[in-house]
This record gives sequence, structure tokens and C-alpha cells, in this order.
Amino acid sequence: MNRRMLMGLMVVAVGCAGLSERALAGNSVPKRWHGFMLRDGLRVPILLDVATDGAGLTGQFRVGETSFPVERMRVGGFDVHFELPGGFVFDGTMAGTAIAGSVSGTQAHGSFTLAREDTPFADPIYPSGP
Repeated sequence: MNRRMLMGLMVVAVGCAGLSERALAGNSVPKRWHGFMLRDGLRVPILLDVATDGAGLTGQFRVGETSFPVERMRVGGFDVHFELPGGFVFDGTMAGTAIAGSVSGTQAHGSFTLAREDTPFADPIYPSGP
């Protein structure tokens, strides 16, 4: 492989690594992700609000009316990882505008799926409108 082609592949790889974090949250504007968590045979609606700050990614995770701060959120390439208080760990893979993965922790084992919401005022868990 010639040197020019190798450099081109490296530039593309670095660009793709940064693309995932920008897809998760962009320019300190919160991004909303909604979906479901499957655990113990129950399918529960979930919501993830993500924003960027000077230190990286921050967020709030909501199940029903209960909200939790997101801890240790990181994005690398297509991999997404975040944790919730109480030892719940979410590890997923981002593909386009969707994330799917597993939930593990002291009491919770299951899976989750999230889709990015592009309309900032709609609430997918509690729909509104006509």
C-alpha cells in the first residue's frame, strides 16, 4: 500500500471516530434519544438527553417519571458507553441515528435500543398533539 493511500485511510478513520460523538450530541445543544429497554421480559420506554460541555458529554436518563444523571459517558468510533447511579452499565453500538446494546449491572441485565429524535419539542414517551 503506498504512503498516500495509507495517509488517506488514516484521515478517514480519524474523521469517523469524531463523527460518532458529534452524532450523539452537537455544539452544546441537547440531543434527545428515545427508545426501549428490555429487562426481565418487560419492555420499558426510555429517554436519553445528551449535551456537550467543556469536560465532554453529559446527560439525563429517564424511565417513566424518574430521571437519573448519566455518569462516565464516552463515545469511541461507533461504541457508546454510559453508566447510571446504582451500577447500571449501558454498552452499545451506534449505526446512523440509532444505538443498540446491552444493559448490565448488579440487578439489571437486558438490552436497549435508542433512536435520535430530530424534533426538539416532541416527547416520544408522552406524545402530544392532535
